[in-house]
Amino acid sequence: HYSVSKAAQQLDIDGRLVKTTKTGEIDCADLSLVLDDISQKQPNRPILVNINFGTTQTGALDDLPAVYKILVEKVESRGVMFSIHVDAALMGAVIPCTDPFGKVNYFKDFNVNTIAISGHKF
Repeated sequence: HYSVSKAAQQLDIDGRLVKTTKTGEIDCADLSLVLDDISQKQPNRPILVNINFGTTQTGALDDLPAVYKILVEKVESRGVMFSIHVDAALMGAVIPCTDPFGKVNYFKDFNVNTIAISGHKF
């Protein structure tokens, strides 16, 4: 989402862009490459990843379990902290109530630290 780059710039955070698939989801292979690059250049750098549950352009849902698995393998395994923010402004009020999503505790099971939900977008 364009606001992530804008917020990173305003907070003077060195953000990295990760490619998306043709349907708008985060490209997990590219995320893995970006994390490899960061681990080579800044091995102790903590990682914050923003994922989307329902992009406003395509409604794409990022694969949270896959992103979490990559972060555990590429970041946590080196003893470095990571955090996940879920931008769920579009579908955040609906997804927790649907299967299989309703059976998953995102905060507990996938180390989601923050989530944004908007009641007027769905």
